[in-house]
Amino acid sequence: MTSVKSLVLHGWFAVAMLAHSARAEPMDKKAGILPIPPPYNVTPTNAVLKQEDLAGTVNMASKAAVTVSSTHTGTEGEGSPAALTDGDLKTRWSSEYSAPQSVILDFGKPVDIRAIKMHWERAAATCYGVFALMGANTWMNVHFHYRNDKDPRDRVDEFALKDVKTSKLRFDLQKNVNPDWGFSLYEIEVFCRK
Repeated sequence: MTSVKSLVLHGWFAVAMLAHSARAEPMDKKAGILPIPPPYNVTPTNAVLKQEDLAGTVNMASKAAVTVSSTHTGTEGEGSPAALTDGDLKTRWSSEYSAPQSVILDFGKPVDIRAIKMHWERAAATCYGVFALMGANTWMNVHFHYRNDKDPRDRVDEFALKDVKTSKLRFDLQKNVNPDWGFSLYEIEVFCRK
């Protein structure tokens, strides 16, 4: 039986973090994202990335097709979705100034994912989930991040994954460090077994 470990309220957004392992959820066919609020059902993941996790891997994000829910380019430095995987930590993607937002990386074929690094600009997410496509239209939550952070600053989130084979990753960005901003990432790196 599943039990609720904790409930975190963010205004209209409630995240139920359940004590059981990740469960697959069907995809919203229209938008390609989960309805809001999403059924995040794992506790925040603290899979610390170690150097050995990167041994024998290659960053496959640069070969992935990128789809985003929105893009904002009206302010200096804001770029297109291509900036997410161009290998340049000086370029960045920015969403419209609202939440939630999503990013999908399509690798075109199944890859064995070992680790992910997300290079955030100051407009960083304080709450997000990472989902892997399993089958034709089922997304499984493989990482959940929550931090009560009020300090807007650049940061890098990095985490190891185990036994994640998928052709697509979806990043559901739910809450921002500043609710008046969108989300902004310099780069997403996805390290896969060679």
